[in-house]
Amino acid sequence: MKLGVDIRCLQDRHWTGVALYTRNILKQFTVILGQDLEIGLFANALKLTWGGKVDDLGLIACSHLPNSLLNSLWQVNLGPALDTILTKHNFKPRIVWLPNLHFFKLSPQVIKAVTIHDLSFIHFPQFFSWKKRVWYLNYITKQVRYGLKDFSLILTISQHTADDFSNLRPDLAKRVVAIKLGVNKEFFISQNPTQIQAVKAKFNLPDNYLLTVGTLEPRKNHLLLLKVFEELCRQDNSLSLVIAGVRGWQWKPIINFWQKMVYKDKVHFIGYVAHSDKAALYAGAQLFLYPSFYEGFGFPPLEAMACGVPTLVSSVSSLPEVVQDGAVLLDPWIPDEWLYTIRYILDNKDYASKLAKRGQDVARGYSWADTANKILTEFNKL
Repeated sequence: MKLGVDIRCLQDRHWTGVALYTRNILKQFTVILGQDLEIGLFANALKLTWGGKVDDLGLIACSHLPNSLLNSLWQVNLGPALDTILTKHNFKPRIVWLPNLHFFKLSPQVIKAVTIHDLSFIHFPQFFSWKKRVWYLNYITKQVRYGLKDFSLILTISQHTADDFSNLRPDLAKRVVAIKLGVNKEFFISQNPTQIQAVKAKFNLPDNYLLTVGTLEPRKNHLLLLKVFEELCRQDNSLSLVIAGVRGWQWKPIINFWQKMVYKDKVHFIGYVAHSDKAALYAGAQLFLYPSFYEGFGFPPLEAMACGVPTLVSSVSSLPEVVQDGAVLLDPWIPDEWLYTIRYILDNKDYASKLAKRGQDVARGYSWADTANKILTEFNKL
């Protein structure tokens, strides 16, 4: 099988869940390269640079066009097709896989597959900037609602998203396959005190802290955490809250609220955290909190569970499916639920320990090798 893969998401400076998904699947594919599998990768940039290491994944074909120009051409179905560009680099794919729905153009004869991570842009358009809605999401929404008719396989990363898409597009429901994701093995490795202390020193963190990880944007619901944390500190001002993640759209209201807090000095915004620091950061936390309004999957709760951290997440979208009974599910609209539950777990060490153990047991059921093998099985059916 000659498989073409769009890896433009790996060119981002800071990798999000989409990039981690793409990288981990391709990394698993390299184990079986040469065994009836060849991979050709498509990238695009005037000057090719990477957010991470990818040169071990396969042949890379680059169109070297400004992204805005290529996207504009593909938006109106003009310019060279992705598979044509690969063919010009002596790699003619039988199948082209888009690990994330993006601007694209593909030849009629090539077999097409795509992964749809979530439909947040349809259900919660208010969580995205006007610029992104008009330019990128307008195109993606049209593809989801009316396009993709010549795609033979539509992968999703949760059954929730599979059902969501199938309800929207019953004409394509039989082509939809849900395949759960994996969790990196390093999160299961116990972090020793030296490793944890090194990360605390790097980010100037206190000994005891509550943790959340995610881009600063409305969808992640940081305002609820700040409100809850302010009330927690009125009861116990020895607590600290660590917020890890880059600034996204509408980050200023979050910072503005924080600046008015009585206990603002107990909140630590540490920005982007490199993958190599994540396990120790999780392991040092008393609790992991994730009150997101909507997720297609949700890597951070699963990573925290793998690290043995008691985890609290929203009871919405795919999160209950992902964490199962390995985390506490709470309403993202009701701060008092979070306040009471956080206080209860902090005061009940035995329950916290049992929750942490159950979380690890659930996380062990997620494997990138299994994910990649199941995806490859679907490709082989095409």
